[in-house]
Amino acid sequence: LYLPFKNEPSSTIKNIILAAEDRSFFQHQGVDFLAILRACFQNIFSGRRVSGASTITMQFIRLQTNYPRNWSSKIKEAWYAQKLERYYSKDQILKAYLNNAPFGSNVYGLETASLFYFSKSTEFLSLEELALLLGLPQAPSRLRPDRYLVKANNRKNVILNRMIQNHTLKKDIANHYLSQPIQLNIHANGNNKLTIPLAIKTSMGKG
Repeated sequence: LYLPFKNEPSSTIKNIILAAEDRSFFQHQGVDFLAILRACFQNIFSGRRVSGASTITMQFIRLQTNYPRNWSSKIKEAWYAQKLERYYSKDQILKAYLNNAPFGSNVYGLETASLFYFSKSTEFLSLEELALLLGLPQAPSRLRPDRYLVKANNRKNVILNRMIQNHTLKKDIANHYLSQPIQLNIHANGNNKLTIPLAIKTSMGKG
C-alpha cells in the first residue's frame, strides 16, 4: 500500500520525527559521528545491540538499497548519506523518507499509514496520532498498532517524553496526550487493500 505524502512536512511532523529518529538531523551532514561513538560504547558495554545510530538520511539509503543490518552496511550507508546531502536539501530528504518509511502491515509512507490506521489524511491527525505513526518505522512489524496497540502506544509515549526533553513540547500538553488512549479506525476491506476516500482521489486528480 502506498500513497505519496505530497505536502511539505509541518513543524509538528518535523519535531516528532526528529525526537523519534534523529534529534540532530538539521545539524549533521548525513552522519552523526557522536551518535555512532555513543552507540559503539552502549553496544560494547551491554553485550548486545541497543543502539544503531543511523540518521534519517542513512535510513533512507537503507530503504533504497535493502542492505543487511550490520556495521559493514552501515559504513556504506554513511558514505552514500553524505553524498546525498550534498545534492538535496534536508527538507527534500525528510519528505523522501516519510514517503518511503515502513509502517507495518505492508503499508509504506506516512500519508498511506494515516489513511490506513486512522481513515483520514495526515493534515487532520492530532499530535498524539502523528507521534504514534512516526514511532512505527523503528520496528514496523513489532509495533504495528492494529496488532500491538499497547506497544505502539508505549513507543508514542517515549517520543512525547523526548519532545519534552528537546523543548519542542510543553510538559502540560504532553501529559494530556500521555493520558489519552488512541482509537484506531482501520480503513481497509477484507483483502487488506486501502480504500482511498473520494476527497483524496479528487485532490490527487487535480495534481
